[in-house]
Amino acid sequence: MEVVIAILGIVVVVVLAVWLRMMIDRRRDAAIALAAEELGLTYRKDGRDLQTHPFTRFGLFQQGRRRRLRNVIQGHVDEVEMIVFDYRFFTGSHRNHSLWRQTVAAFRLPDMDVPEFGLQPEKWVHKLTELFGYQDIDFVDSPHFSDQYLLRGSDEEAVRDLFSVDLRQFMESINGFSLAGGEHWLVIYQCDRRVGPMELKVFIEETFKIGVKFWGR
Repeated sequence: MEVVIAILGIVVVVVLAVWLRMMIDRRRDAAIALAAEELGLTYRKDGRDLQTHPFTRFGLFQQGRRRRLRNVIQGHVDEVEMIVFDYRFFTGSHRNHSLWRQTVAAFRLPDMDVPEFGLQPEKWVHKLTELFGYQDIDFVDSPHFSDQYLLRGSDEEAVRDLFSVDLRQFMESINGFSLAGGEHWLVIYQCDRRVGPMELKVFIEETFKIGVKFWGR
């Protein structure tokens, strides 16, 4: 009898946890929809149609499993096409897994075709993997940038040309943002950080400012 009661208790806790998560997600959905309307942008909850978008070949979208895009906001900022959305995925085993959630901004680069690259804050584990040949494009004349970021790209020469001194200095002045780009798209996010509905306007402004450094050069 005690075993049955214990099992029922576990089931109740799990059901309550799932219900609470659903309520939190619904409130977030509604708040983001309202924020998008106030910003004059379109909103849709389901982002499955973006799972085959050209920018999903970038590294962020190739990690983990059970990948999902939702709370999609679309529109134009100063005539630049923009897509903002929540993106989540799981890593690890089913019994010992981690959930990663972030708000992502994707901009269509006007009249540009950039080499494919990935830029993220450099961590100690990245420095360790460099010893085993893991690529990190460093700049002798920008030691702080090279220490601050891990930069990768299949065409190293083209990536070096893309990251001008001005762009490197700008990236040194900000913290926590990861970037990925290729052809006509630039993706910007902060790893494992979802932006609150009240922060959405600031997030768009911050990421757009980063994007300007690419297409406004």
